[in-house]
Amino acid sequence: MTAYRDITTHSPRTAGKARLGALTGLCAATLAPGGTALALDLSAEPYLMTETVAARDRLKSYDRVKVFGADRVKDHDHFFGQPLGIREGNFFFYPSLDASAAFNDNLYGTHFNPVSDFRFETQPVLRVQSQLPRHAVSLIAGAKNVSYLENTDQNYTNLHAIASGALHIDHANMLSVAAGSALEHEERREITSPLGAAEPVTYQRHSVTAGYTHDVGRLYGTLSGTAAWLDYGSVQGNDGSILDQDYRDQATFSTQLRTGYRISPGFEVLSKLKLIRRENEDTGIEDRSSTGYEATVGLAMETDPLLRWFFVGGYGIRDFDDTGIGTVGAYLVEGSFEWLVTRKVTTYGSVSQYLDDTLGADDLGHIQTEAKLGMDYEIYHNLVAKAGVGFTRAELVGADRTDDVLEASLGLDYYVSPSWVLGLDYRYQDRQSTDDDFTMQRNTIKLSAKYRY
Repeated sequence: MTAYRDITTHSPRTAGKARLGALTGLCAATLAPGGTALALDLSAEPYLMTETVAARDRLKSYDRVKVFGADRVKDHDHFFGQPLGIREGNFFFYPSLDASAAFNDNLYGTHFNPVSDFRFETQPVLRVQSQLPRHAVSLIAGAKNVSYLENTDQNYTNLHAIASGALHIDHANMLSVAAGSALEHEERREITSPLGAAEPVTYQRHSVTAGYTHDVGRLYGTLSGTAAWLDYGSVQGNDGSILDQDYRDQATFSTQLRTGYRISPGFEVLSKLKLIRRENEDTGIEDRSSTGYEATVGLAMETDPLLRWFFVGGYGIRDFDDTGIGTVGAYLVEGSFEWLVTRKVTTYGSVSQYLDDTLGADDLGHIQTEAKLGMDYEIYHNLVAKAGVGFTRAELVGADRTDDVLEASLGLDYYVSPSWVLGLDYRYQDRQSTDDDFTMQRNTIKLSAKYRY
């Protein structure tokens, strides 16, 4: 499962680029691979709408692009127009289709005797967004089909749907709710997958979230609660046996209070308190249930219109019901920056450390540390180059294993028309693990086409 930013609502006057950008970002989050559902996140809970009418109106004076005219490469209008969608009353429908073909020289992520193959993906998605004066409704439904040219036993299809809505009590207060379900697959050699699995592991993910937001003036905040469930199916092992994954099923209940104080435009103090309860009982192996606590505080700031950054830090604890399992603690960190070097060049970076409560095949979750650096360069009005490097360390809780992953990527996006974007990407991955079975190197070259109506 994946951590998500807020879904924002817009008035009819701000339709077009703002609306499409919010929906596109949400789609990308929705389709991202699972594994970090309980990671540190400055927004409210997944999919929850938290923008009040007062906050939306404040954008007229607080929005950095409107005030200063400084925007990132990804914010530019590379189409000279945007897909309009299909309007039906007060609702807009945005169908899309992503397709890609990639060559992967280490399909199974193995240290010895790597197997290469061609991977094909198709991702149809339908987004429905309301354009009501005050209240908001959003629906996203889609699928992801993955198939291989030769190793067809690794084929799978994911399905997902999420509905969310917001009731604006007045200009400063709102109630919101979101619910979603997904059928997903955990590919071989993912950090949480069983080593002996011969095929992707099937699992179901369900969640429901409700929250109350007060946002007017300088002080704002959201109080929310979430219930989420993971249900794993059995998978065939390399030796032909059936590997039961029921012991990994879990239910997670969390509540959090997120607050902020706007000192001035582009200068805010942020804080978050979170309580997490994970239930994993009656597994027949061990009780891996736990109670977690997290507290973070930090600052978001625009040093000038061209340099924006934020940094928050705190501490998190996981206290297990089983007295034989020691309490786990870790520093929580999340920070990022954006530097608009020129109108055609944007650089960005991020650093984070968080506790991931997703139960793995042999662990109780993991502490993940990440650092990333990237750049977007607008070669021409419809041609954008991308480059990035990253480092990730995963320390598995309850298992004597640490994975260090180094990644590098290069890419080109060609904006053919308001509806079509073509892409060419290269990605290198080097994973060094204290368990040699998880050490590997991988190269991937991908051609993609994205259609937006």
